Amino acid sequence: MTATMDKVTHSPGPWKLDSEYGDEIVDARGNSVAECRGGRFVSSEAGGPADQFELPARTAANARLVAAAPEMLAALELIAQFAREVLTANRVHGDLGCPNAHLAEIRDVAALAIRNARGEQ
Repeated sequence: MTATMDKVTHSPGPWKLDSEYGDEIVDARGNSVAECRGGRFVSSEAGGPADQFELPARTAANARLVAAAPEMLAALELIAQFAREVLTANRVHGDLGCPNAHLAEIRDVAALAIRNARGEQ
């Protein structure tokens, strides 16, 4: 996909692991969103047909992480908003007990991750 549109957004969440293949991530309608390669079909009997899907633990963990992306982005957006609001309140009303340097770092790291998730520079 090329970025020719003004604003391209990700598939709406929630995302979940496909019930049949644990390495595929699907949206609420069951449409494929992403796939973490690594699963394979294996035979349940020696020399028999490949009738079971085997998923390595690392691939399953990666797939779970990808599936959680919409919720993590939403949480990060709230964290970044909170950090901005507290920094603003600290400037207006004086130090409210939250260290500005730490909040500024949280705000900046969250903002970078959000821009990356949205494909912004």
